[in-house]
Amino acid sequence: MNVSDRWGELVFTTENLPADNPTTGWDGTLNGEPLNQGVYVYMMEVQLKENVRQLVKGNVTLIR
Repeated sequence: MNVSDRWGELVFTTENLPADNPTTGWDGTLNGEPLNQGVYVYMMEVQLKENVRQLVKGNVTLIR
């Protein structure tokens, strides 16, 4: 999973996130500091049943 700001700067990246744990993933920070409100872009490759892989991408609006 990659999360970038609107200028394309990578603000979060990780691999092998468990789908059933809501405490993992991006928490709206960069290096422990809260990021500004705004729109951020995410992209991830997910593995579905039977080893089918799918690219999922979109945006999320961070509101503080």
